[in-house]
Amino acid sequence: MSGKLDTRHPAKSRTVTLSFQRLGAAGWVDALSTWSAAANSGMGSRYSRTVTLAAGKWRVRACTKADTPHAAETTKWVGFAVK
Repeated sequence: MSGKLDTRHPAKSRTVTLSFQRLGAAGWVDALSTWSAAANSGMGSRYSRTVTLAAGKWRVRACTKADTPHAAETTKWVGFAVK
């Protein structure tokens, strides 16, 4: 999982929380929440994290908390399958 933040955060800060949900019989279930460190990239920041997931249908989104001078950000859910 990798992505870009529009705002620049301090390098190596644990700025991004990645939330993973797995599709079960009753719908989407929270399965994993982990952090990712930010890295400087142009006017913003980039993040990446490697995770190991079981086979199935998954979705993930990235969130940042509000801090001075940044507003909180949350991405849309992005779906994918693990075979």
